[in-house]
Amino acid sequence: MNRCTVCFCLSILAALASCSLAVAPCAAGEPPAPTAARPDTLSSQEGQTIVSFEAGEPAPRKVYGPTRAGRIEGPEGSRYFRFLYSKADSANLPSHMIPHSGYSVGTASVPVRLNSILVFRYRSDGISDLRLGLKLTNQSLRWFLDLPESAEWTQMCLPLIDKLTRSSEGVTTQSLAITTFARLPEDRETVFMDVDDFRLEPATALSPTERAELEEGFTQRADDEQMLKQYVRVRNLRTDKNTYLQGEHINVRYDIVNTSDQRLTVPLSTQFTRPVHRIGTVQTWIEPLDDGAKTTDFGRAGRRGPRYAAGGAIFPMSRGLDHLEPGAELHPGRTIRTRLQPGRYRYYVEFKAIDGTQVNEEHVEFTVLPAAPDVSDAQGSQQESTPQQQQATSPLDLAAAGIQAVVIESDYHHLGDNRSPTAHNPDPEGITWSKQFSLDRVPAGTAYLSLQVENINAADLVINGHRLAIPVGHSPRVACPPVWRNLLLPLPSRLFRVGPNHISIESIWLPDLKTYDDFQFGKLAVSFH
Repeated sequence: MNRCTVCFCLSILAALASCSLAVAPCAAGEPPAPTAARPDTLSSQEGQTIVSFEAGEPAPRKVYGPTRAGRIEGPEGSRYFRFLYSKADSANLPSHMIPHSGYSVGTASVPVRLNSILVFRYRSDGISDLRLGLKLTNQSLRWFLDLPESAEWTQMCLPLIDKLTRSSEGVTTQSLAITTFARLPEDRETVFMDVDDFRLEPATALSPTERAELEEGFTQRADDEQMLKQYVRVRNLRTDKNTYLQGEHINVRYDIVNTSDQRLTVPLSTQFTRPVHRIGTVQTWIEPLDDGAKTTDFGRAGRRGPRYAAGGAIFPMSRGLDHLEPGAELHPGRTIRTRLQPGRYRYYVEFKAIDGTQVNEEHVEFTVLPAAPDVSDAQGSQQESTPQQQQATSPLDLAAAGIQAVVIESDYHHLGDNRSPTAHNPDPEGITWSKQFSLDRVPAGTAYLSLQVENINAADLVINGHRLAIPVGHSPRVACPPVWRNLLLPLPSRLFRVGPNHISIESIWLPDLKTYDDFQFGKLAVSFH
């Protein structure tokens, strides 16, 4: 049972970036691995240094990540760039976040050839995840590397031909981005990786036929990308409803449409850890429109004027597909889980072409209404105990507060996809529980649904077809015996009706998108007061 899982909220981009590609040191026949001492600078006939971190060169600039972990070290004449993560520097990071930091440094303007190889040296103690981005004058190349630890300097070779998407004729290097991710082990105070001596070297010369075929492929790719930019658009952005209670998940859908009557080829991208046929990129934004909405804390989100960044991802085709048929529509969606303050909001979806230029955008507006505290009993205080102890103090016993309640369910249930010996019901009943109940009357105003829950992290409530997120607050980690809480959820009376009503509670995907939430609940009642 995934009862204490802590994960990132994934997008497709995050899923791709979280993987790493294993890379071996330079093979025989390629430039030899250096010793611990710095090798001499290569001549222009053999290769050219683009970054060596010596005095007088541009200093790296931090551009990414919550941790400032990089600095130039070493004596004059043998300087290198070191990533050093420590528990002290990472103490304020959320428990689910892996320490990471990214830097950019300007490179020497070195000509790029189709057969160029990016060569560098590294050594590592505790860090293996290295990500490189080489910006050229007409394109950017990216690598996600999983490097074996090495106490001695080890040389790596990365052919550019695997990443080039444009001709390299007249192209030079501009800048180098270097990023590392590293989770600190419990028994270590620090981990580090050193990198140095980035240069371009030639590989085996290409034949005229090979060169002509590559250049022809670049031309065809540019034509395919231009067709996608001309005809693919984002359309029909919508939310599942116009008004939400604070704490509800806001479900957003939109269409990616081939607006032409032509079959569009989607080029293969090798810029990530596995090849994907990529249509473009989606960037989302959220804009608070009134004073209430503007009190929302968007944390570290980037801004563009009044808009806050709400996530972005590359947009790939499904596996096995490399084209869009005429008039084809794709129907992606996402869920906004940021706890928004009551107010009115505008949500944007911006579609960008493969080259990063904006193609078009759509927006939709919605309103968040205030809700009462999400964790309380009928008297407004939080309670935690076993289900047996709760029976005497359950929110079902609302009569003591002068409130009439309709009991929906008096038993306990376990939803999810894993067995738990510590649960009241060890075997899960599935991911959905449903029941029908009847109401003699539905007064105007606010209804209150009371229930008991244990270890709930991701669940939806569906009442007569209206889907709402169950506000989970801060669920405790695994506890023995399990820790139960009383919830009293305020709901609009319009969700209910006189006569038969249908209610469902559903376990939904955890942020790792690999398993459903496992939780227990019981003792449901609805009241109007």
